Amino acid sequence: MSIQFLDMRVSQPNSYSLPYNTGPVVPITEPGTQVASIGVITKGVSQANQTDIRVVLRASIGLSCPSETVDYVTFRLFRIANGVTTLVFQGNQIVPSVPIIAGFTAADFHPTLPANGQLVYQAFVQATTANTVHLDGPVSFNGSAAAGTFS
Repeated sequence: MSIQFLDMRVSQPNSYSLPYNTGPVVPITEPGTQVASIGVITKGVSQANQTDIRVVLRASIGLSCPSETVDYVTFRLFRIANGVTTLVFQGNQIVPSVPIIAGFTAADFHPTLPANGQLVYQAFVQATTANTVHLDGPVSFNGSAAAGTFS
């Protein structure tokens, strides 16, 4: 088998930063608020590579906390394929009393080839304390898919 590039997608729902602590408040209810979504096309993958799909996903999210508080957020990344939602990644990040751009990189190894030829990924962020974390932006989310191995 040879390596086959499948697709690369980018979502940038917020390309700028709002003033400190003026963005929407990040909720404490699970799974949090959806900040971005992409659909990675897998249609056209060769028969030999259909069980060897790999997707690399990256996100950066601008967050802030009021100066007297520090909080944690949980990032979650879900895959939706063939009507099934699967948690692919979950990680925590401290949000200090200064604005930050937090990010994560995740990998999805060997997802089942979707019947419609598209893997949908959704990124969420959830706070641990009510009314302390603001989604001030910017927000960027991207992913690329490949299949196969070197022969």
